[in-house]
Amino acid sequence: MVIVCKMSIGKFEEALEFNYRRQSEWAPHVHHYWLMMAIASVLLILQLSSDWIDSLYQAITGKPLLPTAPTEQEETAP
Repeated sequence: MVIVCKMSIGKFEEALEFNYRRQSEWAPHVHHYWLMMAIASVLLILQLSSDWIDSLYQAITGKPLLPTAPTEQEETAP
């Protein structure tokens, strides 16, 4: 994902520099697509890192990193 992010940022800068458009001069610009790809890859990296840290903590300590919310059955139990 880091490679995808780096490539997307490079393509974004290139699209801005050379004013790339879709198929014709009348078509819209494409730089927003590469920006979206870069942001999406960063968010995916952050999510995967968060999941990895949570799993690693649970594997080491045997208990979850964040407490889970009580279910409806637990709330109504006497």
